[in-house]
Amino acid sequence: MSESTNSTPVFKEEYQKQIADIYKQYQQTVKPYVAQLEVMENEFPIEILNEVRAIMSHIAKCYEITNEELIQKNIGKAKSHMKRCVLDCYKYLCLAYSDYYENFVHKYRFTDLTVVDNGEFWSDLCETVSKAKKQLILAKQKEGMVEDVEDAYNEFETAYNQYHRVYEIIENSYRHLIKLKRKTFWKVAISVLAWIIPLVLSIVLFFLG
Repeated sequence: MSESTNSTPVFKEEYQKQIADIYKQYQQTVKPYVAQLEVMENEFPIEILNEVRAIMSHIAKCYEITNEELIQKNIGKAKSHMKRCVLDCYKYLCLAYSDYYENFVHKYRFTDLTVVDNGEFWSDLCETVSKAKKQLILAKQKEGMVEDVEDAYNEFETAYNQYHRVYEIIENSYRHLIKLKRKTFWKVAISVLAWIIPLVLSIVLFFLG
């Protein structure tokens, strides 16, 4: 790197540390959240993508200017967009986990989930879902009352943690759930056969007689 480039203000240690922290947050927080969304929803939400673009745009500007006040402003704006980016991740993941739960309930609608882990699974799941829904409502209410959406950041983070817990409860119990679903299937199948076979026999005997 040339001497003139190295001497520009943005390469000062204080600025490079702040920029490095932004990149670190993207790599360790935003990237895994987006990967989870892509797996669950098969999409990269445009709102999150726009925030990432804004972050990179402000950081790039820092390398084109020599005014330190403007460099500080752009780094500050990049930080603000990063926080909004994470906030959008929380919002989308809450919806993704909510859909995941609804699909799970539909898939196992004919299975008695209250018998899993002596009733602890269903009790824990219902309680956590209730807490998650209430927290998300609280977060949205807080968002509607504040001028800056970032003021609702902690509320959405809590809602995300609750919904992620819902996801974990289900995922950690799938081995037991699959066994239970198989038992339920064979129980229903035997019940149906026990009803159909006598009916068929009675019809055959009727025509033979």
